[in-house]
Amino acid sequence: MREIILTPADANRRLDKYLVQYLNTAPRSFIYKMLRKKRVKLNGKRAEGNEITAEGDIVRFYISDEALDGFMSERATPAYAAPIDIIYEDASMLVVNKPAGLLSQGGCMQGSNPKGIAVRERRVSATSPGINDDSLLTRALFYLKQSGAYDISRSATFSPALCNRLDRNTSGLMVCGKTLAALQRINADFAGRSVEKEYIAVAHGTLSGDGVLEGYLYKDKKTNTVKVNSDGQNGLRVKTEYETIAAGKHFTLLFCRPVTGRSHQIRAQMAAIGHPLAGDVKYSGKKTPYAPGQLLHCYRLKIGQATFTAPLPQGFINCLRDWFGYESDYIGRGLRDAHVPDDI
Repeated sequence: MREIILTPADANRRLDKYLVQYLNTAPRSFIYKMLRKKRVKLNGKRAEGNEITAEGDIVRFYISDEALDGFMSERATPAYAAPIDIIYEDASMLVVNKPAGLLSQGGCMQGSNPKGIAVRERRVSATSPGINDDSLLTRALFYLKQSGAYDISRSATFSPALCNRLDRNTSGLMVCGKTLAALQRINADFAGRSVEKEYIAVAHGTLSGDGVLEGYLYKDKKTNTVKVNSDGQNGLRVKTEYETIAAGKHFTLLFCRPVTGRSHQIRAQMAAIGHPLAGDVKYSGKKTPYAPGQLLHCYRLKIGQATFTAPLPQGFINCLRDWFGYESDYIGRGLRDAHVPDDI
């Protein structure tokens, strides 16, 4: 018999999810077989698996230590030691400025829950492809392991995870929950649309004033794109607010504030009104010398009372200088006064 007293890192999740992480190489069928056969008890009572754990709970396994140890392995060490641009860090969260061209997470890495109801658990091993893929998450995990914030020991039951995602060629702010409680809280904030998000973008064509884009989004699996129209049947509602900062003959500089948070939302909605983002060839935009893809940067996030901003990539700064006559890399002020060359 093995007895475990749950720590704060083990609390506030379904017991079966905790067991899946504790016995991280065991088949799920084995986990549920143990529960059915009453081999697991929670606080002295038969465990069903759907109980929500709390700090100080006592979990007892009525199975040999040898058998339990056979289903436990050390978490894989993230392989990428590339530096990350840290905007903010405390005991519960890490805010990073992701460069364009880098995946948010690797092949098997799972991110935040779009419904914000529960946190998806990640099962990774030394042979899992996602832990060895270069991505913002694997770089962040390497950093957190080095700083002591990521426990890869056999008994660990939580791995830090991303709370939001950006497309590979979109740069800007990403948030990583360092604790389960923080991850659940921030996921709920994103899902409840209480997080304020602001992007800076460059679009083809001339726009003026402010506007609101609304519609319904549909996934096209063949082209790995999404389409937006006004038909709500089986579509996901999307809404984006935009504000024109500067406009020329061929390009417009915008602030975009997505109210909903769907995949490719800003890119698809701008393309749907005939103003695809510069560089976004997937949505009919034309390549630029300033970025590997779309000129789209998650510039500001407000989570609760905290506001985070991310500097623009150098290529984006060069675009503002060349196309809009803007000399500063600080976009929080002065953009409205930028001189727009006649030929852009």
